[in-house]
Amino acid sequence: MAEDVEKVEDILKIKRFYVVNGCQSLTSLFRNQNHLTDNLKILTKIIKVPINSPLSSQITEYSNSQNGVKPRDFKSYNQIQIRLQNEVRDKFGKEYFYEIKRGEISPNSLKVISNETMGVFLMSFDIGEPWNTHRVYQVFEDAYNKLFARPEVHASRIILVQILNEALIEKIDDIENKLIARYALTKYALMYVTRGILENDTIGQQLIQTPEEFVKNENLRKALKEALLVIIDDIIIDLNAEVGDLAEDFDYKSSLRNDDWVKKLSRNIVSNYLKQIKRKRIPSFEDELKKAVVNNCQK
Repeated sequence: MAEDVEKVEDILKIKRFYVVNGCQSLTSLFRNQNHLTDNLKILTKIIKVPINSPLSSQITEYSNSQNGVKPRDFKSYNQIQIRLQNEVRDKFGKEYFYEIKRGEISPNSLKVISNETMGVFLMSFDIGEPWNTHRVYQVFEDAYNKLFARPEVHASRIILVQILNEALIEKIDDIENKLIARYALTKYALMYVTRGILENDTIGQQLIQTPEEFVKNENLRKALKEALLVIIDDIIIDLNAEVGDLAEDFDYKSSLRNDDWVKKLSRNIVSNYLKQIKRKRIPSFEDELKKAVVNNCQK
């Protein structure tokens, strides 16, 4: 597809074009370009159509209806995803790569953030629906706009949620019930619980509203992760206590897909956390972050 097609004598000129079917062939041709000759002829269909029009989306879908194409692939040229990829590259390109299509290669072995998994993270942390994250197909279908099309979804929010994910990965094995620890929805539920704690903290609220102030350089990102690790430690201690009181045949999979159960679990953990702070038994997130910032700035 191309927005502008013009024939000049025997030459066809196209502007702002996208390949909707044949990317694998193009990749093979690129990799073997040294072996190509002027005798090579490839049948090509070019359709002149506005790239962001409904017709463009229909052509893309129908052209790939017989292929193993996922909804994510249809969004790989979506302007929101391209913007997010460019923003992450421009602001955090020395550490992170935002992947918007299958097969993309991260330059310089950067940490890869898949837009598909990020959609699931946003569903948990931002939208507050971790119990729906087993329906991954929603990320690029019904839930796409409410996940990605919000003005607050920009590179800094992507990095904030990614840092939380990295902290959870480090701590998830501290969950005593290993079946629950290995279940994907457990991490998403913990993102939801963490959000509940941050919403009850002055600095935590600022972090949610303006994450760019907390992730703009490497030292701040390290400090944020250190503070989150402490919070997650406390969350998992309470989670172990909550789960430990349940029967051995507890159906954790069904429970983590049940919004009432997850909400109740979150309320219990957040409530206990806030009580501990009020009694000065543990530092607040604000205190932990300030301490971590000082430590990392002195390094």
